[in-house]
Amino acid sequence: MGDTIDVASDMLESIRRELRLLRDAPAGRRFIRRYKRMKAGSPPAYLRWLRTGASAFVFVAGLAMLVMPGPGILVAILGLAMLGGELRRVSVLMDSAELKLREWIAAFLNRWRHTSTALRIGAVATAALAVVALGYGVLKILLD
Repeated sequence: MGDTIDVASDMLESIRRELRLLRDAPAGRRFIRRYKRMKAGSPPAYLRWLRTGASAFVFVAGLAMLVMPGPGILVAILGLAMLGGELRRVSVLMDSAELKLREWIAAFLNRWRHTSTALRIGAVATAALAVVALGYGVLKILLD
């Protein structure tokens, strides 16, 4: 029993350490650095295949959750982040996607700050109405 708790504790600490390393790495270099860390240990081939398979499964589950209940986008991104540790192209894609997303968010926030209050209220009301309409449509489809 004590060994199981030790293994779980070690695993949680490993996850925390990995998350800290991701958080502290510079934007646009996070995933390639993680990829290099994962490759530096040179684990056995079966373990690399197992991690790649598990990562792909998480990604596909996230895609499935896009049409099913669940946090599909978050799970798909988690799966891609996990795959980035095993596949260099995915890690490069994730780094470039992070930079592009940061650029889009900065542009949106800049535009939002320079928008009138009336336009902001209208935009928020329109978005809320769209969410309600989408929810109603999904419920209508599911319950009919």
